Amino acid sequence: MGYEFRQFDARTGRWWSVDPLADKYPGVSPYVFCNENPIALIDPSGAEVWKPEVDEKGNIMATAEPGDDIASFKKFMGPAYLDDEISTMYNQLSDGKINLTQSYGGVFQLMSDAINDARRDPEFEDRENYNCWGASLALLKGKQLYGNGKGIYPWSDDGVGLNSSVIFDLCLKNAYTSVSQSQSSVGKTILRFGFPGIGNTSHGSIFMGVDKNGNEYTFTKNGWTPRPIICKVSQISWKYLSIQGINNNDSGYYNPR
Repeated sequence: MGYEFRQFDARTGRWWSVDPLADKYPGVSPYVFCNENPIALIDPSGAEVWKPEVDEKGNIMATAEPGDDIASFKKFMGPAYLDDEISTMYNQLSDGKINLTQSYGGVFQLMSDAINDARRDPEFEDRENYNCWGASLALLKGKQLYGNGKGIYPWSDDGVGLNSSVIFDLCLKNAYTSVSQSQSSVGKTILRFGFPGIGNTSHGSIFMGVDKNGNEYTFTKNGWTPRPIICKVSQISWKYLSIQGINNNDSGYYNPR
């Protein structure tokens, strides 16, 4: 049985090698799996991954799962982050969490601002604000998420309203490059959802990483009126179908050029 970081011999019921993180857990046998608790703990790769969350103050958090370290944090965040940036963020680890809004700021601060703005406004869902396409493009351009639905382009001064999937795809074609999921980075990659075989864009959101169980996360604004959230891609795919590229050879994951 093959895992990315070690191999298991199902015939003898033994690992061919010790856990690559055995030196971190001297009280646990290096030959056990999931700390001998495979029902509660899952480790499909033989390593570790993080997951994103939003705290009560609207901060974007990277939450460690059992065994996570700086190497797994770098892998979770993606190749767009420099080693110095990873080190700075990881040094802010507290109680198993890294506050990305405080330690990195940038796009995570913009996400937090948008989440808190919606939380403070009891009438947020009673009017048009901004939608998925405008929000996704605006975030990657360092723009605040606000607006009254009248903006045509996300870089205009009139909010981030973007009322055309055609314009969204045009922006992706002209300023973004299709990449694989492994080349995607948290807060820096756009996800494009579409209808297989048809080509129409149904949704756009921001890649927020993959957890240990293989669950993919995204920052999403599901239409003009709903509040922005971070959730699993599986929670919105029923509505928007799958992540699809503009062209047949595109992955549906897009990094800015």
